[in-house]
Amino acid sequence: MTGVQTCALPICLIQAPQRGIIAASIAPLSKAWKDKDYKKINRIYQRSAINQLLFSAGMFVLIWINFKDGVSTFHLKKDYLDAQYIFLFIGLTKVIDMGTGVNSQIIVTSTFWRFDFFTGILLLAITLPLNYILAKKLGAIGPAIADLITFTLYNAIRYFFLFRKFGMQPFKRNTLFALIAGFTCYLFCHYLFYQHYGFLWIVLRSAVFVSLYLFVVIYFGLSPDVMPVWNTLKKRLGIKTWWRNYLSHSPKFSIGNIKYCTFYFFIFQPKLFVVLFVVVSILAIVVNRFPF
Repeated sequence: MTGVQTCALPICLIQAPQRGIIAASIAPLSKAWKDKDYKKINRIYQRSAINQLLFSAGMFVLIWINFKDGVSTFHLKKDYLDAQYIFLFIGLTKVIDMGTGVNSQIIVTSTFWRFDFFTGILLLAITLPLNYILAKKLGAIGPAIADLITFTLYNAIRYFFLFRKFGMQPFKRNTLFALIAGFTCYLFCHYLFYQHYGFLWIVLRSAVFVSLYLFVVIYFGLSPDVMPVWNTLKKRLGIKTWWRNYLSHSPKFSIGNIKYCTFYFFIFQPKLFVVLFVVVSILAIVVNRFPF
């Protein structure tokens, strides 16, 4: 029971934007169905999927890489460690559910709302017995695995229905890139910090992951809704103008302004920044594993 309670807050964090996205999509979807604007519906479908996937995958990995360290650092009961793999399966369930977009809202606002009703009954019919069977065999982790199976099947049915009926699907090439980005950033932070524990290491590990993950998302433009926000932020902060003025008065870099050099490469020389970042990180891992 302790493990299930431990997962409540992290799961709420993972699915934080889902309710807002669902509420915001109802009105435009209803209007698009009325106007028979299938391109707009598909655009909402894909954007809701990639935006929710990026957030849920990033938040899931961020919590996962700090789970054990958080329990030991904040001196929580050892029983809380039992919730780690419960969180793993419930978290993956939420990532899949959010990563498939607003498929339920698309069906509900159409004339095929009965299909969503019957798939909901099917979900309930499968969930209850599967939860019981797996809980009896596997214990507390059983219902988490059952939810992963049933929600994957539930979303798969709705995915194929929309694809075959209207030719709509939530996935694009950026969907695969988003998954690769999350997994790669996870591996990097895991192997860089896995031997270090404590509050400061939690902060550092989180900061490195968030910085690297956001950099990949922004640099490769994985979401069309992220770039306008980033461009507006740069404009309001005057980053480009400030740096041009700075570089015009400081043609030579020195050790004293090395932090400014790093920020310059991050903004204006992203490819070089990635190369330097990878090289420094590999050296850090080598020195960490094989101290000389």
